[in-house]
Amino acid sequence: MNASTCVGDYRKAFEVMSELNYAQWEKYNQTEEFERIFNEHGWHAVQEELIRFYEETGLIDNLREENKQAIRYIEVKNYDKALDYFEKAYEMHSPNLPGISRNTTYNKMKDHPRYIDLLKKMNLPVD
Repeated sequence: MNASTCVGDYRKAFEVMSELNYAQWEKYNQTEEFERIFNEHGWHAVQEELIRFYEETGLIDNLREENKQAIRYIEVKNYDKALDYFEKAYEMHSPNLPGISRNTTYNKMKDHPRYIDLLKKMNLPVD
């Protein structure tokens, strides 16, 4: 996600996400559908659709996408599924994984034992 999500500006966050993913979404003819879902149902609904899209298309075949998919699961409050992706990224030595200790993620998951265990494995602060 981007900084706009941290301040709750989901319109801007969706615009940025659309720009970054435009070519990929267009390749699968999904741009208009994602825009429709966002405009009619909001941020969380489009996150759920993105989860479905990336899992069905198999586009989560690299570490960057796995981390993004985990963040999407956090957005829809499916923390166990998010941790499945984070743990896989840990096993694959993802260089981006330490970013899961940032406040926006930590504040949502700090009570989840698997999350705390993963932070400890990476020698990241848990308090």
